[in-house]
Amino acid sequence: MDRLYPLPKAGSLFRQNLKHENFEKLLLQLFLIGLVSVPVTIVALTFVFRLGHTTVFPPSDPHSGWSDSPDTRGSFNVIWICLSTIFTCVYISVHVGVAAVKSVNTDRTWQIITLPALRKVYWLLFNIFAPELMVLVALCELQSAIAGVAFMKRRKVEGWKIRHAFFADMGGFKLANGVEFRKGTDFYEWFDQERPELNFHEIETDIRDRSKANTVLKVLTCLQASWFLIETIMRFGEDLPVSELEVTTCTYIVCAIVTYGCWLRKPYGVDGRITLHTTTTRNILSSQVIVESPVDAREVNRISAYLSPVTAEGTASAELPLRTKPSTAFSWRSLSPTLAEVTDPEKARFQPPEDLPRPLFPNATTTPFNRAYRNPNRSWFIACHISSCVGAFIGIFHAVAFWNTRFVNTQGQWIWRACSLTQVAVPVALVFVTFIEYLYCGIFLWGFLLFLALVYCIARTALFALIWMSFKSLPTDVYRNVHWSWNFVPQWN
Repeated sequence: MDRLYPLPKAGSLFRQNLKHENFEKLLLQLFLIGLVSVPVTIVALTFVFRLGHTTVFPPSDPHSGWSDSPDTRGSFNVIWICLSTIFTCVYISVHVGVAAVKSVNTDRTWQIITLPALRKVYWLLFNIFAPELMVLVALCELQSAIAGVAFMKRRKVEGWKIRHAFFADMGGFKLANGVEFRKGTDFYEWFDQERPELNFHEIETDIRDRSKANTVLKVLTCLQASWFLIETIMRFGEDLPVSELEVTTCTYIVCAIVTYGCWLRKPYGVDGRITLHTTTTRNILSSQVIVESPVDAREVNRISAYLSPVTAEGTASAELPLRTKPSTAFSWRSLSPTLAEVTDPEKARFQPPEDLPRPLFPNATTTPFNRAYRNPNRSWFIACHISSCVGAFIGIFHAVAFWNTRFVNTQGQWIWRACSLTQVAVPVALVFVTFIEYLYCGIFLWGFLLFLALVYCIARTALFALIWMSFKSLPTDVYRNVHWSWNFVPQWN
């Protein structure tokens, strides 16, 4: 979307190195990097473990292999509770936006890759490999929704809540004539021009009905996850050892709680858009042309008769009336070239509201890059730095908990240390990247960013491998219960 004001410096690295701000392909590239990291890690660990040997534990530190669980904690019991908790936290924390209507001109392979079901799988894998990534997304979306609520409040609009703002940012609204608002800024621009009479209470009810998970489910998930977190802390308090998988589960819980806090009012699993039936529709063009004479006004009216709806590809379509084009998307961008051809460019200018939330990436269609903020630089910094702190915390937690732990192979200890420190170093490096891009955002910095992503994925995969191998030999006391937890605290998995 074209703007009269300059783009913010934050995010310039992405704008410089992504053609047309195609973040869908960036996410696909990151997904492929994650896939590549798996065989690379397997080969590397196989080579490194061959250099070591099986660890011999002293009698004072007895270890045992796989343990059944008739009356106490067993290996399967620990794995089941941890994996079910991780899956619950990860699955419910993935909020995919409303899918866009496919264009007939889009490559079929790309259409398959971007299917709504596969998009959720991508985000699930991202959440597993880098849970702090979802914290970044949630913080960006929360700040965007807050900016939308503030914008409507300045318009003296009653009843517009943060749930509406989330839904608008998800691309959840469309008009009865088929025009779709793919982003929140599109909706706010239209609303500012038309000032329609809308029943926001009924709209909120409709949003709740379309959402597949309510606040109660999120709260129950948080309670179950918090119970697991408290029990793990109690094991440390009673000087009982914990497994590596339990500590990793706690890091997912921390990320999930932060994410749920940001998305507590965000609709979940919404498939279709809500159609807005309005009775007031003014000429869209009247807000974009500065009319200085009656002749100009007549020229504007003449031009408006030839304007066509805009398809998902951004090109005008004139073969069918607007009301018969269900895939049309609201766009101001196509109006400017039309005006430039038939009017004086000095008189025809796009003038968005000055207090409209501003996007970091005007052409992006993927969350969180298509969100808009009152202060984009500050919002991007807040989201990047908080999520980086969460990522560094995850690495520190892994490092401190098992810094001196001996694994089944003598090479395991230094691999765990190196991977944990990598989880600390990569988020810290990303913080520095947000500052460096103000001075330089060329291809070398972009390549360094992708290299960090590969290193991070390799470190995470190596940690997952060590966690799985640890069940071959865990301290015997890992299978001792915290005396109060299993008998008096209910569980839900």
